[in-house]
Amino acid sequence: MIDENLDKSMGLVVKYFLDNRKNTKKNIFFTAEINSIFKRYRKNKCG
Repeated sequence: MIDENLDKSMGLVVKYFLDNRKNTKKNIFFTAEINSIFKRYRKNKCG
């Protein structure tokens, strides 16, 4: 269940990130957000 929710939120975050690629300020923030989410995601998948 946790993996399913994580996959869903990952998809939303990545989609939002790509939609807002041209906005540099948002880009910096979401790059940090996505990095932390990917770290958590990998930890959950592999941990």
